[in-house]
Amino acid sequence: MIKNPIRVKEKIGVVPETSNAYIDITGWENMMLTAGLYEIPKEHATRRSKELLEDFDIYNRKDHKVKGYSKGMKQRLILCMALIHNPLILFLDEPTSGLDVQSSIKIIEKLKRIKREGKTIFLTTHNMWEAEKLCDRIAIINRGKIAAIDKPKLLKELTEEMRKVEITFEEKLDFESIKKLIRAPINKTGDKSFIAESEDITEIIWRISKFAMENDLKIKSINTLTPSLEEVFIKIIEGG
Repeated sequence: MIKNPIRVKEKIGVVPETSNAYIDITGWENMMLTAGLYEIPKEHATRRSKELLEDFDIYNRKDHKVKGYSKGMKQRLILCMALIHNPLILFLDEPTSGLDVQSSIKIIEKLKRIKREGKTIFLTTHNMWEAEKLCDRIAIINRGKIAAIDKPKLLKELTEEMRKVEITFEEKLDFESIKKLIRAPINKTGDKSFIAESEDITEIIWRISKFAMENDLKIKSINTLTPSLEEVFIKIIEGG
């Protein structure tokens, strides 16, 4: 990389958070300009541009100036521009920030396909759902330093004490009696259901089962819940 940085950059695609497409020319002209920077032959550039713009559902606006595009269309366009040379590594900064649902879905689905092709994607995002959906490994950054890095599932296991169980009954519940019974914090999710948090959810399930039998109540469902990635993020950041 030090000896030949230009050749390395030719293998990289970059998608900034704010669109860097030229707004006073058309989407197609932006694609051709980008292709020219990478010295892509015109025939290949034409075919590749059509394929990408159709894939992101903006081919019908290719001859319109970018200044008339919505934010979602601009973001899809710069992703097309970043992919025109078929990079091995793709860097994205908040690619779906502030976008409508349709644009976000199109971008996420395309990134999944790129990932399946064996490409490497570096994604910067505050959207934990997006990170969990797309990433094989996640790094949590706190004050400019990596506080934790691992697979999403293993990151969640860092906070084992955050185990939860959601229990739903057929009948309405006396929550005061349940609080006294299980001796653990509970969060009502309805007249017939609640979530309890404990280091020992086996004990909670045993106590609730016994309570149901003694009071002739029917349990509709019991679900153990792993902590969400948002909870893991907060736990790690607050822990320093």
